[in-house]
Amino acid sequence: MTGFDRNEQAFDTLSSHTSAPGDIGVSRVLASGGSLTMGDRTSICAVEDCGKQAVTRGWCQRHYRRWLRHGDPLTIFRAEAGQSTGTRMRYLRPGDPIPEGEPKRYINVHGYVILRWRVGPCEMVETLEHRVVDGHVTTAPHVHHIDGNKQNNDPSNLAFVDSRTHRNLHRTTSRAEVVRLYGDGQRTTTEVAQLLGTHAGNVYRILIEEGVKVRSGPEMRRAKVDRAGIAKAYAEGMPIKEIGERFGIHFACARGIAAEFGVPSRREGRPRRKEAN
Repeated sequence: MTGFDRNEQAFDTLSSHTSAPGDIGVSRVLASGGSLTMGDRTSICAVEDCGKQAVTRGWCQRHYRRWLRHGDPLTIFRAEAGQSTGTRMRYLRPGDPIPEGEPKRYINVHGYVILRWRVGPCEMVETLEHRVVDGHVTTAPHVHHIDGNKQNNDPSNLAFVDSRTHRNLHRTTSRAEVVRLYGDGQRTTTEVAQLLGTHAGNVYRILIEEGVKVRSGPEMRRAKVDRAGIAKAYAEGMPIKEIGERFGIHFACARGIAAEFGVPSRREGRPRRKEAN
């Protein structure tokens, strides 16, 4: 059997198992001089000059996926209305040269300027504008904006520093104020951060560096409960459920707190029936 006959036989077999878009793709493969061998797991991909092992329907994994997406194993990129373009985004690495041409400028969620170039039909690259120096992406670990404006990327407003120096330049939170606000035992790290206009992680780090023990969630909840008020309300005869609703605790906790202050426990609810003699 000649190579042409084998191709015709493979085409007839494959056509009976594929839809119309797949038939078009197979026709293009055969027309380009590629060969198909059905049922042979050791054969190569039917696409000419591919050379990879055939996995499904006579194609390698890559060309089979192209057929599934576009109906043609030879179609790499096709953008239509409402169809995903499949564009790949890549971030430039330190030391990489920036592409030629005018980039598009975007502002990310952190307020920094992003430069983006299209370098191919299916690929884009981007980097932060303040990291571009003399046509390359800087290798400096950190870039500091001197005036605090993240969008002012003039070279005179940029300083190339290490991570420790950069952290110290942005350290505006008073460490003593953090310790004072947290030390009264009535605030969480998140609440202290909101009062000082910083992040809770910064408050936590400062407390650890200053040797202050950070309280756990249950410890904070216990510290915020007015234990003396609960004991007083219980001693005055306030119903246990009303105590729980007023102080935001479970009624069993109210009994336990009252017992800590020496208040005798009382039985509540419907009185029991006296047993008949």
